[in-house]
Amino acid sequence: MNVHGGKEKTEDTEEGSNGGLKMGERPAKMLNAMRCKLMLGVLLTSVICCSGQEEPKMTEAMKEEAALAAIEARLNAKDYAAAEAQAKAFLDRETGFAKSRKTALASYYLGFALEHQGKTDDAIAQYSRTVITRRGAIHATATAMKRFMQLMWERNKPARENIPSDRQTACNAGKNYIDHTAPLLDRMNDADRAAWNELKPLVEQYAADLAAKTP
Repeated sequence: MNVHGGKEKTEDTEEGSNGGLKMGERPAKMLNAMRCKLMLGVLLTSVICCSGQEEPKMTEAMKEEAALAAIEARLNAKDYAAAEAQAKAFLDRETGFAKSRKTALASYYLGFALEHQGKTDDAIAQYSRTVITRRGAIHATATAMKRFMQLMWERNKPARENIPSDRQTACNAGKNYIDHTAPLLDRMNDADRAAWNELKPLVEQYAADLAAKTP
């Protein structure tokens, strides 16, 4: 996995302040708040329609939140195939929200859905894409990097010609990520910093384990 360098900044998005990204860690109150906002929008629309005024259109932000809430609902229901389809729709360059600042979160959710369908190779590739495309979204990408490393470590393919082993790749990718995002620590919010600090010990542990087993 090639993690490029470069000057970056953390993205001021809800994904960095929601308190968690892994399923079961993203607080229920966050999802409930999103649903309340959507219900309020529907209620206001109904009131306006009843009053004879022109029906307002959903804003792009409202559509994004609705799409993310739908993905989360499928994941929480363990309907991973449907979650995969909805996440892919969110990320579609033509009809989805590919330019949204929330693509890192949707991309992570896609990896999660693939992983829980037993599509390990696809999940690894998706977690890799999550990190490469939106590394500035620290909370989502640090979580994706952690799962990328863990899945590569578990898969444990040996080195091939000009291709390092899975475990070496995991170590290299994790170290690259930590090295290139460390300068952003002072600008991270609490949730971003917590995700980053959770990843760092894993990077160090895997590097130590690999070094101990290398003759």
